[in-house]
Amino acid sequence: MNSPDWYSPDSIKSPPTVAQLLWVIPHLPAMKQGWWPPSHKETGYSGSNKGITIKAEAKFVKPCIVAADVERLIERERTDGILLEFVYSNPQNYNENVQHVAHALTVPTDEIFQRMRNTLERMTE
Repeated sequence: MNSPDWYSPDSIKSPPTVAQLLWVIPHLPAMKQGWWPPSHKETGYSGSNKGITIKAEAKFVKPCIVAADVERLIERERTDGILLEFVYSNPQNYNENVQHVAHALTVPTDEIFQRMRNTLERMTE
């Protein structure tokens, strides 16, 4: 799966693609508070005041909408949605998270992987 390192708020589809969903999940806490993760290419320079455009909605609205949509998908999937959120909330510990869940549920890790695949498919249909 070749996905970008960053998505703009307007590029997230409803329902999201698998790559978008997996990108959003680790950022859910910040998005629920109205913050969109900055692009790693941003410098902090905001330019001059010339040509200011006024937006119809506040800056925090889009992150909250995306977070609410993804949380709705997670809740719809019940236990498997929460499982998916837990495993992907910290992608650096992906394998550890899967092993932890498999151990807690006393099931093989292959079953956890299959449940997550099935859940991702249902969430992105």
